[in-house]
Amino acid sequence: MVYKSKTNDPVKKILSRDLYRNQPYHDPMDPKFRRLMYLRYADDFVILIAGPHSDAVNLKKLVGKFLINECKLRLN
Repeated sequence: MVYKSKTNDPVKKILSRDLYRNQPYHDPMDPKFRRLMYLRYADDFVILIAGPHSDAVNLKKLVGKFLINECKLRLN
């Protein structure tokens, strides 16, 4: 993406671009918004979900199926 500014001052362009990039592109209070984080350490991993319990259960089923079918592992 090319960012265009109406000024010719390079410092103002950089500050303006950084301000533009730091603007949130979603509304975290949106009821459909989900936050997900994946953490891995050695041979373990954790998936953190900020959302409804049903989403966590569905994701656990999908990850379990993937581990069994693709990796020949079982979810503990």
